[in-house]
Amino acid sequence: MVVHEANNPLSIIRNYLGVLDDKLSRQEPVNVELTILGEEIDRVSSIIKGFVGTPPPDNESITEINRITSDIVHLFRESRFLPSSVQISAQLQPGPCEIAGSPDSLKQIFMNLIKNAIEAMPGGGRIDIVSQGPMQRNGASYYVLSISDCGGGLPPDVRARLFSPVRSSKAGDNRGLGLSIVHDLVKKLGGLITCDSDAQGTRFEILLPVRRAKILATA
Repeated sequence: MVVHEANNPLSIIRNYLGVLDDKLSRQEPVNVELTILGEEIDRVSSIIKGFVGTPPPDNESITEINRITSDIVHLFRESRFLPSSVQISAQLQPGPCEIAGSPDSLKQIFMNLIKNAIEAMPGGGRIDIVSQGPMQRNGASYYVLSISDCGGGLPPDVRARLFSPVRSSKAGDNRGLGLSIVHDLVKKLGGLITCDSDAQGTRFEILLPVRRAKILATA
């Protein structure tokens, strides 16, 4: 599992080294790329520490959903992660959307779900990310994130045990493992995740609780 998760930032680092090389050859500024490389190196360290030790409680940090979403969309667009046949868009709720928890956890959630969506559309397609809220669900206040693709849907063996740590029988398909990690990360953030998937595509909806201090400030 640690190999699966560490591979995401390592892949970003590898891709951005290529982007960095291209920009340096054209004598273009590379400050953004260097910042991203530094952040992803730190994320590898954080992932490894989380698996081999006791990570700090997520509620010690504050994460702004829209900033992380914008950063991830930029990362996929500017790196070599996103095939030219796949488009990605983000429709974000105006204003700050703060949750209690680690930004790295939300990044890992996005990375797994977006990579799954790309894999589900080998012939190309579109990924849509939408943030909404705050909304009341079951007496609590949540921000709602949805990530949708127009692929052929999740394989039957993955759907049968959606958030269990199993591999798909399809060679090279790690969606079963990735989704179990996503489920655990959403739970760590105090949230809920659901999935709708059919032949027209897959949509994940994630509910993340509004930071309590934010609720009190707006009450």
